[in-house]
Amino acid sequence: MSRQHDPSDAAQQETGTEDASAKKDSAAQENEMCAFTHVEEFLQDQNHCTLCGSKLLFKHQIDFLNLSVLEDASCGPCKINLRKRLFTLN
Repeated sequence: MSRQHDPSDAAQQETGTEDASAKKDSAAQENEMCAFTHVEEFLQDQNHCTLCGSKLLFKHQIDFLNLSVLEDASCGPCKINLRKRLFTLN
């Protein structure tokens, strides 16, 4: 039994390929959006107060003898110091 070429079979295969390609593009865009929202979420956590959401005020004290920087993050409206970090200079 030989099978004859049916143009509708080729159209169905092409449509299936296009659907798979569209799904891949959609998944890639969704992953890209998730990555972008993770970055935004990280920046929000680092630059805004966890209690009230206002922008943090950063102060930096540089110690050239010990080659370090002390970063102090505080919230003006809450009147609290949220964190201190010590960084070393290279």
